[in-house]
Amino acid sequence: AGHRRDDRISLNFSYPLWFGENRTANLTSNTSFNNSRFSSSQIGINGSLDSENNLNYGISTTAATGGQHDVALNGSYRTPWTTLNGSYSQGEGYRQSGLGASGTLIAHRHGVVFSPESGNTMALIEAKDAAGAMLPGSPGTRVDSNGYAILPYLRPYRINAIEIDPKGSKDDIAFDRTVAQVVPWEGSIVKVSFGTTVQNNMTIQARQANNQPLPFAASIFDPSGKEIGVVGQGSMMFISDASVQRATVKWSGGQCSVNLSQAKTKETLCR
Repeated sequence: AGHRRDDRISLNFSYPLWFGENRTANLTSNTSFNNSRFSSSQIGINGSLDSENNLNYGISTTAATGGQHDVALNGSYRTPWTTLNGSYSQGEGYRQSGLGASGTLIAHRHGVVFSPESGNTMALIEAKDAAGAMLPGSPGTRVDSNGYAILPYLRPYRINAIEIDPKGSKDDIAFDRTVAQVVPWEGSIVKVSFGTTVQNNMTIQARQANNQPLPFAASIFDPSGKEIGVVGQGSMMFISDASVQRATVKWSGGQCSVNLSQAKTKETLCR
């Protein structure tokens, strides 16, 4: 029996496009030939309209032998609660469209938390008063107004480093830690708590009684001896608790005190 030779050639092309710092796109094409004859060609563009890839889109068109051609559109929008997606395609003798939504809902003893992502092994993140803080392990996911978030896609039976990024939360929120480690069972939901403290920050520029600046990096304490701040550049006192009436600045070889209840935004003396 004779053998018929069947030669197929496919040419693929991908080129990144630049539309600004927060917008990315890729131009792609695929052209195929069958036995030295044109078979089909597809060209499309897909990308994101924001830096966290919350709003994505795709457009493509395909042409084939016999004059056949079609056009396809798709897009998705990731909200803090769910991911919405839609598609539309049209070709010779057909039209097709679709809408959908996906995500995760977890009910716990302090309420309900939503996520636009879905996973098999996940973490319930708790960070009180840290609404807006980001989870680098799941771009686009932020801590909600109740102080909770869902981190999907954990690896079961392995050490997972859970990280939280304070960026996006209020400036007066201090985290006890920003990285935690867990080893989850497959299909489980583990709770990871990040301790937070609401600070009442204030800054005061002060000088010593001899008019010399305060030593850089000198520690600041409240009357009970608790450290509440540090001296920065330019003799600036950075204090994390503005409710303290008097603060003591200590450094190697000296110390002085400032009456915070009388200190104003202008420079004051540390006596």
